[in-house]
Amino acid sequence: MNIDSTHQSIVIETDTKSIKNATKNILQFVEQFQKELERIKDEYMMKFTRDRTFIEHELNRLLNDERIAFDKIDRYLYEHRPHSTKSYDNRRNHS
Repeated sequence: MNIDSTHQSIVIETDTKSIKNATKNILQFVEQFQKELERIKDEYMMKFTRDRTFIEHELNRLLNDERIAFDKIDRYLYEHRPHSTKSYDNRRNHS
């Protein structure tokens, strides 16, 4: 048995072309992933802006409706206050 033959250096050949292809594929995947994230972000921002505008319009409409209702109630209460108070106010104003 020859000891030198068992300890001979082994040459491992590597295929650099497959490594370059794998690197290229990974870079393409990362680029595609980033584009998809940008698309999702843009879509979300567009929807968020649209929803926010709708909510602001609805809140303004509700506030306006409440203001109108309050004015009607205030006017009703003023016009339908007890007569004794009205006559007292009239007497006070004419004195």
